[in-house]
Amino acid sequence: MNIESETVIKPLVETCDTLEQYCDLKEKIIIELFNFLKEIVDLEREMSLRLRNYEKLAVDGSLTREQMDHMCSDIFAEHEERRQKITEKKCTNEFLEKYREFGISSPSKYDYVVSGCEKCIFTMSKPKQALVVVEFRKGTVCCKHRFRLKKEKDEWRICAFSVWTTYDSKWHRGGV
Repeated sequence: MNIESETVIKPLVETCDTLEQYCDLKEKIIIELFNFLKEIVDLEREMSLRLRNYEKLAVDGSLTREQMDHMCSDIFAEHEERRQKITEKKCTNEFLEKYREFGISSPSKYDYVVSGCEKCIFTMSKPKQALVVVEFRKGTVCCKHRFRLKKEKDEWRICAFSVWTTYDSKWHRGGV
């Protein structure tokens, strides 16, 4: 699969609780958010592919266990460094200090930006705060990601992130 060839799929956006004066911001905020999430998807896919290639070499006997452990440690360190650079561009410092999440997910928890989501709900009633809820499915499970954004120096930054699934029907805060 060529990661570079996939593009962000523009979602269907609902704005029923958004004041009319802010509706024109929905495209800008959501596209910027989805492009940010696409960077994470691309990084996770790259790192997962590299890990799988090393695992194949280890199974074939081309790598010793020590070599495999060393290479995997290098991948996780590189992933953490690159992920931090990506998130620093789009998240508030307060959010990053509280929630740092650098695990490699395969498939990425944000794959919906390239595979499509059911809808986004954009809510904005204050000039410097916005809420984006993304609804999507993972198999038969209904999932939602909620991004709270605030405007800092003419940039929209994530200040809170929560996950909801049909497993327990509760919002859980975490890192992006």
